Amino acid sequence: MRLRLITCWALVAVVASCATTRYEEYGEPVEEIPVSSVKGAQESGTVPEASRQTLEAQIKTLEQRVQELEAALNGRLDQLNAWESQLVARLTALSEQVQELRRQLQIYRVPAKPVPPRPGPSSPTVSVNQVYEQALQAFDRQAYSKAKNLFSEILSRASTGPLADNAQYWMGECAYAVEDYTGALDAFKRVFQYTETEKDDDAQLKLGYAYLKLRDLDSALIEFKRLTVDYPQSEYVRRAEEQIRRIRAAKASTP
Repeated sequence: MRLRLITCWALVAVVASCATTRYEEYGEPVEEIPVSSVKGAQESGTVPEASRQTLEAQIKTLEQRVQELEAALNGRLDQLNAWESQLVARLTALSEQVQELRRQLQIYRVPAKPVPPRPGPSSPTVSVNQVYEQALQAFDRQAYSKAKNLFSEILSRASTGPLADNAQYWMGECAYAVEDYTGALDAFKRVFQYTETEKDDDAQLKLGYAYLKLRDLDSALIEFKRLTVDYPQSEYVRRAEEQIRRIRAAKASTP
């Protein structure tokens, strides 16, 4: 027992000598036990009762302080671990945000559109008069389908223009040339929609011929007679009168 007390006195002396001045953070340092008392106890082999009680009190205080320091240290370690966990979590979140930003940047990074080539000089627009001349030339070459398309283009571009009635008449001539007599009748009748046309007597004569081709003698006779009545000054009157005589002769010879 005496040896234990002597050893404790020595331990208190060593700890007291190593105490820091940071008592503001960890509390007041343990009251220092005079080294001379410890040495005296070691030399005599006895410890006075008062000293023994003081030593025991100091030991308890020291053990309590050690526990407090251990608790504080553990608290600091826990706090550091918590900070470390928070730091790792923040770094992970930042890394995820960076990856997301890169992904969005990749989506919005639209490749530059190629610069379209500059359009070359536009071909000059062909006038309606030029189209009309081309259509007549195609008709003269017996390219009736092409001629019909060109005359139709004129009607689409200038349906009320000065060449519209002529184009309409030649649409009938194209149909007549390919033996589409029903189509010819429809086209020639449309010429009369143009009140100022000079192709009215031409169309009237062609109506009679179209009915003849369809072997409709009665309708042909009516159209030829209409020409002589409505257009007495026409250059086609004699031709119409000749056809009238032939139709009447044909009808008279038919039983």
